[in-house]
Amino acid sequence: MPMKRFGAEQIVTLLRRIEVTMDQGKSTWLACRGAGISEQKFYRWRQKYGGLDLDQPRGMKDLEKEKVRLE
Repeated sequence: MPMKRFGAEQIVTLLRRIEVTMDQGKSTWLACRGAGISEQKFYRWRQKYGGLDLDQPRGMKDLEKEKVRLE
């Protein structure tokens, strides 16, 4: 089975959807399974993309490219 690759905007959208599901009373495990990701991936993504708006990941990606270019 091939691995799914998610873009930054998709990750932020999934994180929001999972958090809404958790607010409705479901456990983290059930919310993550409903979104099709593991709990570990959810926590890793939440640590990296947790406080971002939908348009901010694109800017973050540009900054990462610029950093690589400058090194």
